[in-house]
Amino acid sequence: MRSILEMPAPIEKTANRLPAGRAPLLAFVSDAATEKALRDCLTQLSLAHGMIVRGGIAKAIETLGAERSPNILIVDISGVDLPISQVDALAEVCEPGVTVITIGDRNEIGLYRDLLHAGVTDYIVKPVTPQLIARALNRVMTPVGHRLFVLSSEEPLRDDLEFTAEAVDTLFRALREQFHYVIVDVPRIPAAAYRRALDTADFRIIVGDQTLRAVRDIVRLRDVLGEDNGKQRNGFVVNRYGEGGRHSVTLQEMQHVLGLQPKTVIPFLPTVFAAATNGTRVAAARRSKFTDAIAALVLELSGRPPERRRWWSTAR
Repeated sequence: MRSILEMPAPIEKTANRLPAGRAPLLAFVSDAATEKALRDCLTQLSLAHGMIVRGGIAKAIETLGAERSPNILIVDISGVDLPISQVDALAEVCEPGVTVITIGDRNEIGLYRDLLHAGVTDYIVKPVTPQLIARALNRVMTPVGHRLFVLSSEEPLRDDLEFTAEAVDTLFRALREQFHYVIVDVPRIPAAAYRRALDTADFRIIVGDQTLRAVRDIVRLRDVLGEDNGKQRNGFVVNRYGEGGRHSVTLQEMQHVLGLQPKTVIPFLPTVFAAATNGTRVAAARRSKFTDAIAALVLELSGRPPERRRWWSTAR
């Protein structure tokens, strides 16, 4: 069975319309039990703007033929004789970039493969539970290589993004079932959900550059995180080292003020990132001082040295 993270591109329509104004999630379901499970899942994940409509994939085709497509579309294909044909018809009315998750009552590997080939992200077999839906909403992650997957989004600037600490717990539970390591980028905003992420983490890393503003922020974060204990560790990483030249706060000055020794120092190498941006590889794909710094950080996080590729060939 192919992994759903090795899926084809999402179902798209060739019309060149902008994605602004899309609903975050729209679901078309055919029975009360599935609707309840979906509502419970959206509540747990704090997706309050998600909309659920009673009706299957035929209703979805009719609706999206006249209305904007959502970012995530969930459709029920239960009882449909020719589901792939219906999915193809759905593709004709969907805007580019729509992520489609299907729900059905047929537990068949052939159908699963055909749906993935048609561009569907995942297929959930009934009976549906909130956990299954949450897991499917997570598989939306973008693969970067074979062992790294990124889950991110850019919310509209006009929207007030609100989610609860309980939603963080729900997301972490789903991710922990699938991955050995979960890395979360937490902003400096003092919100309950972000504090829950910090309280849950086994290893908290403070990242700062060589500026006075960063030093002030690090002092505040250090006070919030406290000292290392038996369950949690704290680390300090200096990023973009050397960017400010002689006007930067030196590492010695940072250590004197903060009382912290940086575990890793990541150099400022704009040419490396420029080449990565214009190409298809990530910045750490080629050996450099940046790669060595990331490898040191990986060792600190996991306790396992990164795998190094051998330069000789074993083929004969």
